[in-house]
Amino acid sequence: MNLTSSSTFIFKRVRGTRGLFGGILAAAVTVSFLALATASCSDSGSTAPQTRPSGPALTATPPSASIGNGTSQTVSITGGQEPYAIIQIPVAGLASAVWTDSAHTPASLTVFGAATVATGSTSVIIRDSSPSVAKSVTIPIIKN
Repeated sequence: MNLTSSSTFIFKRVRGTRGLFGGILAAAVTVSFLALATASCSDSGSTAPQTRPSGPALTATPPSASIGNGTSQTVSITGGQEPYAIIQIPVAGLASAVWTDSAHTPASLTVFGAATVATGSTSVIIRDSSPSVAKSVTIPIIKN
């Protein structure tokens, strides 16, 4: 039974009551029911506003790095708000990542392959300095 049919049913039941008491009771039930229906349909405003990142996304070019023993690859970081920070370093037995030029746009990150026989995958995560919601980019690294 929906809201409209429920109110009609209750109103007809109460309206069947005779005299002054029946009229007052019918009015009270109707007002209460309308107040309840209005309150359940309104927005209570209890949800917090959504914070969205502003400005361009943080990007890495190329989006991933493929390295070998003792080799390196440079990745350019753009977008977001400088300065950038490395918030997750790669697995040490596979690779390392260092800023080679973070003072200019695009910033340059160099990924070095560890001089070990180990192969596998890891990643480095870069974050910007946006004041509201920080942006980040994950750079997958494959060591052959």
